Amino acid sequence: NKCPKDDEKQLSTIYLNLSQTHLHLEHLKEAIEASTSSIGYNPDNGRAYLARAEAKSQMFNWKEAYEDYL
Repeated sequence: NKCPKDDEKQLSTIYLNLSQTHLHLEHLKEAIEASTSSIGYNPDNGRAYLARAEAKSQMFNWKEAYEDYL
C-alpha cells in the first residue's frame, strides 16, 4: 500500500517523534527502528538520520553512527 506523498511526510514525522521519545527513554534499539521507518517514508528527513546516529552512538556503534551523521 503506497501512501500519498503528503501522508508519507506525516508518517515520517510521526516515526521521528517516536524515535526521539525512545531516545529519551533510552530504548535505543526501538529508536533506531523508528528512525529507520522515518527515513523509509522520507529519505530527505535529516533529523531522522541524526536521531538514528545518536542512538547508534549511544550503543557504541561508531561506524554506522558516522555514516548517518554524513
